Amino acid sequence: MNASSSSSSDWERFGELDPYWAVLTDEKFRAGKISPDSRREFFQSGEAHLEWVTEMVRATVDPDFAPMRAVDVGCGVGRVLVPLARRCRDTVGVDVASSMLREAKKNLADAGVSAELVLGDDDLTRVTGTFDFVHSYIVFQHVPQSRGEKICAALLAKLRPAGVAALHFSYRTPLTPPPARAAVGAP
Repeated sequence: MNASSSSSSDWERFGELDPYWAVLTDEKFRAGKISPDSRREFFQSGEAHLEWVTEMVRATVDPDFAPMRAVDVGCGVGRVLVPLARRCRDTVGVDVASSMLREAKKNLADAGVSAELVLGDDDLTRVTGTFDFVHSYIVFQHVPQSRGEKICAALLAKLRPAGVAALHFSYRTPLTPPPARAAVGAP
């Protein structure tokens, strides 16, 4: 599968055909191949990510960081949303693909936690209220810059005063050469 970087419909298709692999592109997460062990590994990676983010926030921003209301934008099937829902009183997961949200709903139920699931638009108009913690990881890399800036601005507008945003961006300026690759054995 190959996604155009601007199409929410691509993500809808990924969610229908191969949702776990679309989130983490490793063959062990492929539809029809994902085992109970690899599924546990998939969700443990979300737990580990959230633990790392929490530790970083406590070490650098607020030693008492314990958000009560959080939003995960680009939640996919709930890899980070599930552990976030375990930690927060109120959690919202946003994704552009209803197919991903359907799978997230199942995963939340399987984990015995709940979160509000919202089909997202660029202005996040369906996301209500404000949050102590806004999160997005491995999402904006798939969004064209101007669209990402709009989504990011809408997301930051939902951040409460003294709240924390943990947002992941991959970037490369036009003056930065692409990473060098060794001629032998390079992928």
